[in-house]
Amino acid sequence: MELVACPFFEPVKPLEWSEWPGTYRPPLGRPYDGVCCSSAGSPFEPDRQLVVECCNLGYARARCDRVPDDSADAVRFSLSAAGAWLWVIEKDHLPVEHGSIARAGRTGRGGSLDVQIEAFLLAVRSEASE
Repeated sequence: MELVACPFFEPVKPLEWSEWPGTYRPPLGRPYDGVCCSSAGSPFEPDRQLVVECCNLGYARARCDRVPDDSADAVRFSLSAAGAWLWVIEKDHLPVEHGSIARAGRTGRGGSLDVQIEAFLLAVRSEASE
């Protein structure tokens, strides 16, 4: 399972499933509303269409003018063959940084990645208990 989201997206609260346009699983386990943190210290609240089409899905550089030209444009979450959850930050579909998700759901980096990991792990744990 490989899922991607915008690396600048900080999920704040789940969206209603009725607001999710596809039948596929959203990258963070469920669709989220949230803020864009592409400008340090100045979070931006994107409109719902941008949240659904870009923030939740990553690779939005061509569709969102807030993604800096020289930055990464996606975060991928994946389950390794050994059963460990991994994160990969990508730029133009190529990895630029990676790591494993610690038991506590923190990378030590802080910021949007840790917030996404917390949301992702919440969804994974919720699915496991169903």
